[in-house]
Amino acid sequence: AVQGELSSVLVRVTDVNGPEHGGIDKHCMIAVRLSNSAAAVVDDVHSDAREAVRLATGKIERWLRMRKEHPALSMRLHKG
Repeated sequence: AVQGELSSVLVRVTDVNGPEHGGIDKHCMIAVRLSNSAAAVVDDVHSDAREAVRLATGKIERWLRMRKEHPALSMRLHKG
C-alpha cells in the first residue's frame, strides 16, 4: 500500500480551443494530495477528452506505484 491516505483529488478537463475548433486541444489536469502532504500534479493533451483523461490517470497511477519505493516523492509532470 502507498504510505499516506488519499486526501484530495482535483480533475480538470478543458477544451482549450473551444467547441468550434478541433485538433489536439482537450487538456486534462489531475492533482492528487495524500494525507502525509505528498502531492503530484500531472496533465496531458489529446484530440479526445477521454484519451487525455486516460493518459493523465496513467501518470498518476505510475506516481502512486513509485511512492511505494520512494515515500518522499512528490512531482509535477507535464504533457507528453
